[in-house]
Amino acid sequence: MKPLNLLVPLALTSLAPLTIDCQTAISQSLGFAEIASDIIRIDQLNAQERVVELDVTPFGLAIDFGTQISSVTISHRSNIVYRGMDGTLCSGDSRCSGSPPTILFVRKIPKINFKDEQAVSGNYSFLYVDTASGMYRFKFKPVNKNPQYTKVEIENTVQPLFSR
Repeated sequence: MKPLNLLVPLALTSLAPLTIDCQTAISQSLGFAEIASDIIRIDQLNAQERVVELDVTPFGLAIDFGTQISSVTISHRSNIVYRGMDGTLCSGDSRCSGSPPTILFVRKIPKINFKDEQAVSGNYSFLYVDTASGMYRFKFKPVNKNPQYTKVEIENTVQPLFSR
């Protein structure tokens, strides 16, 4: 990576050029340069027939379903939050403007103690996602380590037996 020349104010009246190695600057300032950007691809049929187990970090995880999400339900909301990335998630009793999302962003948050929620061994949360292509079940384990992956893509990789 090439060094980047920036003008940094050294006094109120002057600017001096400063050379910064972007890779070093980012790793030092953000402290998480070792975060993976790996993508996990899961066959659609496999994902619908099994519970998909994933680690969720504070940095988050994007799950791309490739089709519109119609509803999302979580079993334990005490340390996992989610939102639609490319559309609006709506509750069943409200009218929404805009299109439903196809990508869900999930991340770990500091634990919140809810009176009506019993603790689960391992602090797991189950997330149920209903889409136009079917229902998916995820078992999320909230962790604080650097993530090994940042995106999960659900793909239809099964080829038809006969061409049309």
